[in-house]
Amino acid sequence: MFPDRKTFTILIGLFCCIACNQVVYFPIDIKMPSEVTLANTTSNTVLVVDNTSPLLPVRNDTHIFNNRKEAVFLIDSLGTIFNTEFSEFLREKNFSNIVLYTTVSAGLTKQPGDSTALAVDTIKKLAKEANADIVLSLDVLNASSIYGSSRVNFFTYYDSLQTNVRVGVNIFSREGERLAPMVQFSHSFAWDVDRTPEDRKKNLDKALLKGFLDATVAQTADMLSDKLVPQWETKERWYYIFQNNDMAVAANYVDQSEWVKAAKIWGRLYDEETNEAKLSRLASNIALANEMTDDIQNALNWINIAKEYAPKLSRSDRERLNKYEKQLKYRVEEFQKLDAVKQ
Repeated sequence: MFPDRKTFTILIGLFCCIACNQVVYFPIDIKMPSEVTLANTTSNTVLVVDNTSPLLPVRNDTHIFNNRKEAVFLIDSLGTIFNTEFSEFLREKNFSNIVLYTTVSAGLTKQPGDSTALAVDTIKKLAKEANADIVLSLDVLNASSIYGSSRVNFFTYYDSLQTNVRVGVNIFSREGERLAPMVQFSHSFAWDVDRTPEDRKKNLDKALLKGFLDATVAQTADMLSDKLVPQWETKERWYYIFQNNDMAVAANYVDQSEWVKAAKIWGRLYDEETNEAKLSRLASNIALANEMTDDIQNALNWINIAKEYAPKLSRSDRERLNKYEKQLKYRVEEFQKLDAVKQ
C-alpha cells in the first residue's frame, strides 16, 4: 500500500526539513573556577601547615541490637595524615608550582578541640623560612564514628561503621593577611566491617577504628583540595548545518577546530539571510564560535540576537536556545570569578 499524493508530499517536505536543518552535537570541556577565590594573590610556593593537636579524641557510639554504648578513643596522627595527603593532592592538581608541608611546634601543645588560628608573627616566620607566598593552615580537625550491628537472620549479622570527619583550613598571605573565610568541609563514609560474635560483645577495636578514620581523612583531603583548584566539566554543545556548500565548508572548519574561519562564513551567511528561523540558527552558531574562542560575553550577545528570531523556531530549537542562554550566563559569572583570582 502506497501513501497518497498529499501524504507523499508531506513526507518529502519533512525529509528535506531534517536534511536541511541538521543539528550536530559534540562535547566540550569547560574550566570552572575553584569555590574559594584568592584575590590579588600569586602562589608560586604554598606552605601547608598542621596546626592541630597530635592526639584527637574520637567519640564512638556503638549500637548492638537494642543496646547502646559510648566510648572515646584518643587517635593520633590524623592531622599529619590529612596534611600529607592534602599537600600531595594540591601538587597533583597543580594548585601551585611548589607545595611544602610542615608541622607547627605550637600545634604540638594544643589541647584537643582547640581551633585557634596561627598568630600573624608565626605565619610570617613560617612563610619566610619556606619562601612561601601562601600559608594553608589546618586549624580545625574533628572526628566521630558510629558502629552498629544488626541481625539479618538467625545466623547472620550485618556490621557497619560510619566515620565522620570535619576540617577547617585558614588561608593566609605571607604577611599574615587572611585571604578568604575559613574553608570548612565535612565528610562521612559508611564501611562494612566483619566482626565475630565475641567481638560484638566488646568495645570497637581502636586499631580497626583508626584504619577507617585514616582512610576517611585521606578522602576528605582529596575533596577539600577540589575546592581550591579549578575543575574541568564536560558539557554538551551543538551547531546547525543547512543544505548549503558554504555551510559544509564551515562544518569542515569546525571539525578542524578552526572556529574563527567557521564564524566568518556563518557571519557572511547571516548578513545575506532573510529567513528568521535560519537567522536564529546562524546566530546560535556564531555564539558557539565565540564561546569556543573564550569570548563568552560576545557569545551571550549573539544568543540574545538568536532569541529575537526565536518565535520562528521549532519548540526543540527554542528549548536548546534557552538552555544555551542559561549555560552562557553561568559561564560569564564563572569567568568573572576566574578573573578575580588572576588579578
